[in-house]
Amino acid sequence: MIASYFGIDIHRILLVIIFSIFFIWLIKSNYGLRLYKYLIPFLIFFIFLIIIDIILGRGLRTFSYCHTFIYIIIFFNIFFLQQNKISAKILFNQSNTIFKVIIIFMLIESIILITGNFNFLQNIFSETGTSVVQGFRSYHNRFAQYYNLDFPGLNSLITGNQIASTLAVLSIIWFAPVYKFAPKKRSRNIWFIFSVILLIFSPTMTAVVLLLIAMIFLFFIIPISNKKIIKMIIPTLFTFFLVGNWSFKFIFLPLYTLSFETRGSLFYLSAFISPFKNYLSLPLMNILFGAQSLEFAHRYFFNEIGIIRLAMIIGLPLIIIIAVLISITFLKFISFYGNKKLQLLKNSPLLFDYRLYSFLALVNILIVFLWIISTFHYLIIFRLGVVQLIAFQFSICIFSIYKMEAILNNIHKSDPIYFTIR
Repeated sequence: MIASYFGIDIHRILLVIIFSIFFIWLIKSNYGLRLYKYLIPFLIFFIFLIIIDIILGRGLRTFSYCHTFIYIIIFFNIFFLQQNKISAKILFNQSNTIFKVIIIFMLIESIILITGNFNFLQNIFSETGTSVVQGFRSYHNRFAQYYNLDFPGLNSLITGNQIASTLAVLSIIWFAPVYKFAPKKRSRNIWFIFSVILLIFSPTMTAVVLLLIAMIFLFFIIPISNKKIIKMIIPTLFTFFLVGNWSFKFIFLPLYTLSFETRGSLFYLSAFISPFKNYLSLPLMNILFGAQSLEFAHRYFFNEIGIIRLAMIIGLPLIIIIAVLISITFLKFISFYGNKKLQLLKNSPLLFDYRLYSFLALVNILIVFLWIISTFHYLIIFRLGVVQLIAFQFSICIFSIYKMEAILNNIHKSDPIYFTIR
């Protein structure tokens, strides 16, 4: 909401300032720029796409959607170059603090809305038309409607509108009491409960879908979920069931009872089918590489699928390469994790760090994956604050994988970093 408050788009301003500070720090510290070896092909591909845009006269279109990757390079290099000072526990505490701050501000926003002070927030974060974040808005709140209460849904004071329920789901994932190697703190259970309450308080279909996907990963796919400890699993399952039951009443059930004019099932059916029809009606080159022509602008208005809207603008190459990057990162984690590797470190003093890095790597890549999946509806991943948060989480993930690899290679025998720019 900072951009809305000042009425300016500060995306590029912030990026230039941060990169300039980072570059000066590199020079003064006599450090070289480090790149994790498996990321090099992706970086080359991004640069190639930017060059193609310039050649075709599209300006820096691809770069405008790649600020996250600049921040990833910055964060990873800070972690790597300061790795003697940065531990797994420090990274865990930093992530913990970020999610706590998000929850606190959402709770404050909830109190303001419940007490009928919506206009107070709207006056502070007004609609300017010049900011990427379009001010504080009034959203339909199915929870309030169900109980005949009079207050709108959450926005998120930090990252902007249409994102609060997604942040609540991601906080649930972070604080969920189902991980083997997360530090056992009672306070995490309290923050988990707050996250669930916030999701129930302002539920959306997007958030419910993300929650269901996360549940599948937590209980059936990711290898560090602690499925055997019943006292931890049962409360979590009960909470998820409760959220799912309420979400059915607040979200899915009304779709079958409302008409097209009142945004019922026919409305959403049309809203989710028409984007595909619009996209497939484009010329082949525009399907592959996107188009910025104004003649397609009217098709964006009735487009409930964010990823299609994004494909119309930037094309498929960048979207595909991001999907491949996340998949390879997940598979790379799997290659460095397993019971045999844990046995090798059984009597090692580095076992605690290895386990905590395992938690950081997998939970953060899951959260980044959910961020990307959220584009099936809204393009919130390009919001100021979200860009930096995704970059921070992905950087922690790849740095944790690097540290896991370094620990397995006995730290100094084989360094996973082999590409340095000076």
